[in-house]
Amino acid sequence: MAHRALALKYRPQTFADLVGQDHVSSVLTRAIESGRVAHAYLLCGARGVGKTTSARILAKALNCERRGTGAEPCNACTSCTEITSGVSLDVAEIDGASNRGIADVQALREKVRFAPTGGRNRVVIIDEVHQLSGDAFAALLKTLEEPPPHLVFIFATTDPQKLPDTIRSRTQRFDFGRVPLRKVADRLQDITARERKDSDGVKFELTEGAALLIAQKSEGSMRDAVSALDQVVSAGESKIDEELVRRVLGLADRQVFFQIVGAVTARDARAALEALHEAFEKGMDPREIAEGIGEHLRHVLVMRIDPQANDLIPLAPADLDRLRAQADGWSEHDLLRLLKLAADSVWPMRDSPHPMVHLEVAVLQMATLEPGESIGQLLEKLEAMERRLTGGGGPLPPLERSATLGAGATP
Repeated sequence: MAHRALALKYRPQTFADLVGQDHVSSVLTRAIESGRVAHAYLLCGARGVGKTTSARILAKALNCERRGTGAEPCNACTSCTEITSGVSLDVAEIDGASNRGIADVQALREKVRFAPTGGRNRVVIIDEVHQLSGDAFAALLKTLEEPPPHLVFIFATTDPQKLPDTIRSRTQRFDFGRVPLRKVADRLQDITARERKDSDGVKFELTEGAALLIAQKSEGSMRDAVSALDQVVSAGESKIDEELVRRVLGLADRQVFFQIVGAVTARDARAALEALHEAFEKGMDPREIAEGIGEHLRHVLVMRIDPQANDLIPLAPADLDRLRAQADGWSEHDLLRLLKLAADSVWPMRDSPHPMVHLEVAVLQMATLEPGESIGQLLEKLEAMERRLTGGGGPLPPLERSATLGAGATP
């Protein structure tokens, strides 16, 4: 049997199978069940979050021959299988980038005037609709304003602001969010289990850390995550762990950043410099190291603010414990100062013939950073000094080298 990409093989075919878009699927489901389907929908969101997939599921649900009173398509009748295969005469799916002219829209208008051949509705799905020309939008406007009763438009776009207001105002808009990291990782584990059960599937084991690492790289795009998993599976290993994912996808080793930031939070400048050069000797680019340090410090800051915010950091429980340990003894404002030093080091390295020098300076500044004091602490000391000078008595409060650094405070 020919290989089929995992992103296509496990593409959701029902609303229940969509991940991370409950706010969209629940509304569409109720609209179908109640018969209150709009004549035009606008699906907005980043790449790979389920816009086109939702459009196809909606098209199948509207034309399913066995749906009954529910909202989910059966995926077994002739209409559903034709839509899934992309050969249905009642569902037209076009790409706005390659069919953006007025002639293309005029041809589409002529096609949709006629009643559906087999299903209950004619559905027009226009992907990347924002790439249509201004004349094309003008030609589409009249049909969108007064559509035939059998016609439903579904527009998908990553940039809704480029659509004319006259188009947006005639549609029901749904904004798709990026899929949370933990839900992406859970979906990858589900695909792994389904592949093992499939007689034609690939048998492999996916560790939790590897799933979270792929989810992090996908940046909330489910399609990107599944495609990355497919790429790693192609390596032919029976067990997919973090090391394999990093090697195949070209990701930096997280242990490097634990070592550098661990030395920084311990205020050990020598160890920080050694860890930095060890990473550089492994072939890592200085800018890549700086960005990795910034991301790691962001994780430490999140753990400092909310030690239970596991869903915000794509790491295994053992690594989350290490982050909490690195956050101990540091205030939120001091961690923000470290994060700013890491971020500020990236820009000078872009045009520098010696980018490593800028990174060394930044790491040494971080490792030797003195704890800051908040405005409240400074005011308390000034008030105590004022009371002492005016005869109010009482010793001065001891210098506390911790807490936070507020606006106007000295490091």
